[in-house]
Amino acid sequence: MTETPRVAMDGQSRFTPGASSVGSTTDRRGPNRPKGDSRLPAHIMASVRDTVRAAAATCVEPARLEASGPYEWLAIVEAHNGELSRLLRSYIESCRYLDELQHGAIEVGRARHADAVRDAIFARDSIHRSLVKAIGVAD
Repeated sequence: MTETPRVAMDGQSRFTPGASSVGSTTDRRGPNRPKGDSRLPAHIMASVRDTVRAAAATCVEPARLEASGPYEWLAIVEAHNGELSRLLRSYIESCRYLDELQHGAIEVGRARHADAVRDAIFARDSIHRSLVKAIGVAD
């Protein structure tokens, strides 16, 4: 099995299986299957599920995605398409930031809160449009 070093958003490197090791049905359910970033909140991953699946479907046969979920789909995209992976990560992080703003996890002051939320919504929507264009699916 070949391993490819990947640098996570926090700057620490980790290893994911290389493209040559991702293939058969048994690999999908085995210990060497692609594993996503479990540090991402489940409710955020649920909200971006369809987008992550569409991105993964551009990298592998859609039938391979049936036995897995958004964390594994994200790992598939990371292993196959660096540019799409960066766009997808940016989109997920913008969704997380907006969620934290809206639920008070980030304090920006009452006067600036509305502006911060508006800017976060604009950033999320802009990244989503770029992602949809890169994936090649209808919005």
